[in-house]
Amino acid sequence: MNVSIAKYSSPLTGLPGNKLINEELLKALSKESCSVLYFDLDYFKAYNDQYGFEKGDQVIRLLAQIIQKNLLQGYLLSVNRKGEKECFPLVSVSIAVLPIRKNRYQSLEALTEAAAFGKKLAKNMSGSSYYTLTNAPEIHQKKG
Repeated sequence: MNVSIAKYSSPLTGLPGNKLINEELLKALSKESCSVLYFDLDYFKAYNDQYGFEKGDQVIRLLAQIIQKNLLQGYLLSVNRKGEKECFPLVSVSIAVLPIRKNRYQSLEALTEAAAFGKKLAKNMSGSSYYTLTNAPEIHQKKG
């Protein structure tokens, strides 16, 4: 590692510190075209207050590792369920939102099936997403 980079990097994450970031931002301002990524850990203070600084530091270090190893290439190289190497998109989250109203879901099974359906719809969107089920889907009962 370059000594000047090491000197101005965060000791916690190994990522560039403010001095190096500012230098790169100044370079970016003079370019014809480029992109700047700005990261912020939402609700991190509450997490850190709840679980303590050691757990908070673990979150920061893990994010730094993900950024260093994967973000620049835009994917994760891993083994799929068939044991084959495959490029996967970076981690995202898909959320089903199920507004609950009295008598909307007649059973726990109906609720969980609706949640699975909503999650499937959310997964059809790219990146992190959520899908709100405005109507309870028709659940076809299995007859056995």
